[in-house]
Amino acid sequence: MENLLKPNLFNTPNDTDKTMMSTVISATLPKTNNTELTKPVNFTLKHIRELDPNGSLSCVYWNVSEWVVDGCSVLKTNSSFTVCSCVHLSTFALIMQTPSIPLPSEVLCAVISGVLHFLFLSGFVWMFIEAVLLFICVTNLSRISSKKREVLNSGFLCVIGYAVALVVVGVSVWLVPDGYGSEQIMVFKTLAQFVVLGCSWILGFFTNGSKVLEILFLILNSQQGTFIFLIYCVLNNEVRYY
Repeated sequence: MENLLKPNLFNTPNDTDKTMMSTVISATLPKTNNTELTKPVNFTLKHIRELDPNGSLSCVYWNVSEWVVDGCSVLKTNSSFTVCSCVHLSTFALIMQTPSIPLPSEVLCAVISGVLHFLFLSGFVWMFIEAVLLFICVTNLSRISSKKREVLNSGFLCVIGYAVALVVVGVSVWLVPDGYGSEQIMVFKTLAQFVVLGCSWILGFFTNGSKVLEILFLILNSQQGTFIFLIYCVLNNEVRYY
């Protein structure tokens, strides 16, 4: 039963990690529907996990859709057992709350995202520069020799290779200051990438003997580059602005 009645269904005002510390038990009285008691009932729950010194134990009962502590309290506890007291009969359990582990700083996450964005763009810019140099070298070798010191020197190429990526990242930070490290934006990008790169492959499982699905599979996968261009260029405000 504890696999269905999860400890995270215990709602508390504090942000803590919840751990089920006992098996889930139920208590009823025969031939009656009344769950209220004139006197509290005490019961002992055995720990199924080791206690955390920083943890806080709570005797809880199941109320429709969540664990609550109303009418229940902890009488005493040791390393192996906990005695609970409740004024009604229901489904009971023992839940331990421990302080949540702090997540990494959002500022650090945003900085890392910006650096990754910069390096990713720099890689593409350098590939473009290499393609241009190769084209010039193949089509007009004398031009690259005569203009090497004026245009194609290493300093100029470094400025282009890194400055373009830096400008794009700067524009992104200026237009969407909370974009890097934002959970909503990360989720949106993940869903968009899943639709573009993953959904079309689902048709591959159903193409057996169906020419129509085979054609759709080929069309959708061959157009992934088009979809990526639409999402990252046409529908991207930063790219259109730049």
